[in-house]
Amino acid sequence: MAVFRLPGIAVALAALSGAAQAAAQLDLAVTVGTDLTPGFCATTTTLGVLAGSDVNYCYRATNTGTSTLQYHDLIDSAFGVVLDDEPIALAPGASTTVTRVRAVAATTTSNALWTARTRPYQLRTSGQQGGPTYDFIDISTPGAGTALNLSDDGEVNLTLPFAFTFDGATSNALRVGNNGAILFGTTTGDVGVDNAVLPAASLGRAMAPFWDDLDDETGDVYYVVQGAAPNRRAIVQWQARAHFVNPQSPTPDTATFEVVLFESGNIVLFQYKDVDFGNAAWNAGASATVGLNLSGGLASMFSFSQPSLASSFAIRFTPSAETASDSAAATVLALRPGLRLGATSFEFGQAPDTTRTVTLAIGNDGDFPLSWSIAEAPAACAAAGDVAWLSVAPNTGSVPAGESVPVDVIVDTAGLADGDYTAVLCLTTNDPDAASTALPLTVHVADTIFADGFEL
Repeated sequence: MAVFRLPGIAVALAALSGAAQAAAQLDLAVTVGTDLTPGFCATTTTLGVLAGSDVNYCYRATNTGTSTLQYHDLIDSAFGVVLDDEPIALAPGASTTVTRVRAVAATTTSNALWTARTRPYQLRTSGQQGGPTYDFIDISTPGAGTALNLSDDGEVNLTLPFAFTFDGATSNALRVGNNGAILFGTTTGDVGVDNAVLPAASLGRAMAPFWDDLDDETGDVYYVVQGAAPNRRAIVQWQARAHFVNPQSPTPDTATFEVVLFESGNIVLFQYKDVDFGNAAWNAGASATVGLNLSGGLASMFSFSQPSLASSFAIRFTPSAETASDSAAATVLALRPGLRLGATSFEFGQAPDTTRTVTLAIGNDGDFPLSWSIAEAPAACAAAGDVAWLSVAPNTGSVPAGESVPVDVIVDTAGLADGDYTAVLCLTTNDPDAASTALPLTVHVADTIFADGFEL
């Protein structure tokens, strides 16, 4: 722990050693399965399914480090953004899962990257162990600071003499608002009278020591830079500002507070000398927002419209974000069956009162099991129905890839008069290119038949 002594304040900085940076660690596993139960995770990383089937992708992140991971991004090379700054508090040793069900029409390898980070800032108060020591730096006295002469609801642009990094962005531009906040890295924008919960998209990157509806009838806002590079500090002080009310009291109670930005360490310090307006609705931040507004829908908020502050009180925000990431992959093979038939129609002669069996070979030239079923129809498959003299056995089944199975087509002419009899075998499969196939069958019933039985 290195301690830097600056005029008027002691600031403790945690040195980011290589070991500290390694405190954030992450392990990612991606699995795929066909159980679509919400939250279910399979154990396989390679899966073969019928093309077009729904697949349950499971992404499991495990915190293998010693720091709690708070915000998470997940990108899948095949499917795009899955998580974007998702707030999940993942404690050391804990795991979290995200599942997505997707239809897979073609063989797909998903390369997933999960990135997680700790809170962007460590927040400590003067009332906590390891927190800052309250040491207000009054720059409102003559010659100590520059009065900004801010009007009610007004803003003014300042240029720091040093680059300051805030929320990952480096700039020397500040826009100070009378209503108790500083916009960072911009020369435009307003600090409105209506405070809001952080994150607040209207603010952009901002530091809000006391975002509230403040008046300009008393006091002023002051600015100064103290110290020498690389240990300078910029101070913005709201001195004796009253809460807005109409009409304003001729002698209102006021608040005094400040923001200190440290060039060394990019630390943000809020200090509160007096937060008593003489009105419980406003005192101690009861109608104010206190904290840091960050990018990407994030924030480090201390309080919102709560009397959480006190006089002689300080809040320190120290950059502390650690990042961990890991990648993993899973492959889904989009497979297809391929129907192969030993015959596409049947025609033969058969004597009355006999039974004849012919074989239909159903083969699979694809790389996925072929499921099939056969129904009978008197004339067309659209009007399937029982044909008394015709049957098949079996009438349903599955054919492994590269194999074939025999199906018995049985014709029983018992009780049939001489003549021609027709029917259709209606074959249904899971082959997308041969989902339905009609196999016409004609039987010539007669006492005398040729030796080949008219079989085609």
